[in-house]
Amino acid sequence: MPTVDSTVKGASANSYVTVAEATTYLDNHKRSAELALWTAASDDDKARAVIAATTHVDSYYEFVGYRTTTTQALKWPRAGVMTRDGDAYLDQDTIPQLLKDAVCEQAFVEVQSDRAADSSTRGIHRVKADVLEVEFDGIESQEQKVVADIVAAMLDAWIEGYTGSSAFETVDLARV
Repeated sequence: MPTVDSTVKGASANSYVTVAEATTYLDNHKRSAELALWTAASDDDKARAVIAATTHVDSYYEFVGYRTTTTQALKWPRAGVMTRDGDAYLDQDTIPQLLKDAVCEQAFVEVQSDRAADSSTRGIHRVKADVLEVEFDGIESQEQKVVADIVAAMLDAWIEGYTGSSAFETVDLARV
């Protein structure tokens, strides 16, 4: 079984959440039919899912602020990051609950499919066999996104360069 290490600021941390935290979150946020997908997954698959979810969130986004230590394995916790409401700075010694929730959402989609796998249809313009014909027009939506849209929506205020309405800039604490 993969070992999930969710130690805050840990040098070998590989997840922002434990399998138990993900299970609790999903139990409270998913419909029973959706929850059955998570429940049916093995403990190993759930562990792999929370690790992969964290890896994908950390790999696909540049976040505002900066890591609080140079030895922490993951991008969070961070310093110089405002709450989504922009009314206070996040605690530099904890992982924000919203980030944990976003990782739980990503872990849920990770148990359903290999989100990082290359699309088997990339580059295909037309396939024809006798009377059966398939043609792709190259629209991006046909390719599976690695990180779920809901994750980006949850984290948009903390993603560097996000152009949505809730993005905040970081403040250089050394100049304040």
